[in-house]
Amino acid sequence: MASAARTKNSPKTTTPKAEPIALERWDFSSCPEDERDYCRYYEFACHDEPLKAEVAARRASGAWSSGLSPADWQYYELRSKLTFFRLFTEFPDTPWLKIPRKERSKRCVECRLLDGPFLIVSPERIDQDETYPYSPSDVGNFTVHSVFAAEIDWSYSKTAIVESFKRWLDSAHPNGEMVVENRGGVEDADLLKVLGAYRLLKHFGDWEKARQWSMEKSKDGKPVYVGQSEWIKARRKAEQFVSHGVAPSAKASLMSRLDMKALSRQERVAMKVHVSMNVDRQEARRLNQLAADELLAKLRAAISLAHKNSV
Repeated sequence: MASAARTKNSPKTTTPKAEPIALERWDFSSCPEDERDYCRYYEFACHDEPLKAEVAARRASGAWSSGLSPADWQYYELRSKLTFFRLFTEFPDTPWLKIPRKERSKRCVECRLLDGPFLIVSPERIDQDETYPYSPSDVGNFTVHSVFAAEIDWSYSKTAIVESFKRWLDSAHPNGEMVVENRGGVEDADLLKVLGAYRLLKHFGDWEKARQWSMEKSKDGKPVYVGQSEWIKARRKAEQFVSHGVAPSAKASLMSRLDMKALSRQERVAMKVHVSMNVDRQEARRLNQLAADELLAKLRAAISLAHKNSV
């Protein structure tokens, strides 16, 4: 009886509820700025079923080669993608922010060797008798890329080699041409925020529950979004990007709608340069509403007009 009484009167014990969705899957505010582009690429790729299947198949077979020649215009793009997923073996099960920071940084450095303004040119591509897409690509107004062979004396220090390269760059860079740079930054942060809201909404099925949860669990005590309309807009934007696989920028999304195979190499380069240099984010959103054939006609007309005005 005493034992029964103690059992009856003892305080109730409750099992702590496990968090229904890990913080790292929806709150990307702690992601370092220099990793946001890779984080965005990684996290949106988790929603790309064909890509996940391809990565799984390549892991199983150990086949990480693109199978393309360095002369193919897709060679470098595919090499960059395959290197990324070969290095990040945690994909897609582990959130980006769960991967140790030092390990992420080390792998990002290796991936950046395949990104940015420099092209790693293999010897077989420097052939004056062949026409390669980057050697050079003249679109009428200016040269987009040029290929140079360099001889380096490794007996000099890194500082001396860098200074030498800077002197050469000052003499070789076509300063009269517009420089195209896309740093990501704020755009990547916005897309990660949108993705976080999208995942919360999918998990809770209700924007108010998602808002309350994000407010209670976030490090700054603020919800991802405040009002219902903001959550709805975020969900729609995320769905648009998720449906295209890995989330592209507004300009990349625009270019993806064109049938590039139907264009000549010269036209492909001209299209990319025109969109990169002359179409801002707001214009890209407007053009994305057009049918593909209408979009192609508008871009061709704009490029033709630019060529006439440059004469």
